[in-house]
Amino acid sequence: LPPGETFLLTMALLGLLGIGAPFRQARQAVRAARASEPVRAARGLGAGSAYLLSRHLLPAALPGLGALWLMLVPTFVLAEVALSF
Repeated sequence: LPPGETFLLTMALLGLLGIGAPFRQARQAVRAARASEPVRAARGLGAGSAYLLSRHLLPAALPGLGALWLMLVPTFVLAEVALSF
């Protein structure tokens, strides 16, 4: 394989192997936010799914996901370096 294709294949495999943790963290944050009082009150007043997602669920999930991604990037870089060595 040419070097460019090898790099893309390696990045795709590392991405597929490492995507589980962010998905689990996002699911946990959204489940916790859905059970909160403001979300239940907004749902009781007739708020739609798009409103709840943009105003309550995403703001609750994004800070934790941002921190997790900042920790995963160096891990992926080190894994790529180790594989290419």
